[in-house]
Amino acid sequence: KDSYSASFNLENMLIEVYAESTPVEKQNGYRHMAIEKRILDIANDSFRGKIIELKKQGYKTEPAFGKLLHMKDAYTELLHLEELNDSELKKILNNFIR
Repeated sequence: KDSYSASFNLENMLIEVYAESTPVEKQNGYRHMAIEKRILDIANDSFRGKIIELKKQGYKTEPAFGKLLHMKDAYTELLHLEELNDSELKKILNNFIR
């Protein structure tokens, strides 16, 4: 599969553009966003606030989730969570959400 990426700064903000020849819903970037949304929908305000704080500190999204969920490789491990139903996901999150 072909993929392309580019990045540039616009008004002190890093913009990254990525494209590949795979349907969007099967691309890892889309899949990451979908599971991250599910996690945030299930998580409490404290967890969401911690993600926001890590992002403000400069963390990219996947590493921020990985840090809070004690993942060694967030890019891979987040994708494993998408296989869980919401009840199973909530059980896992309860170990990290305080």
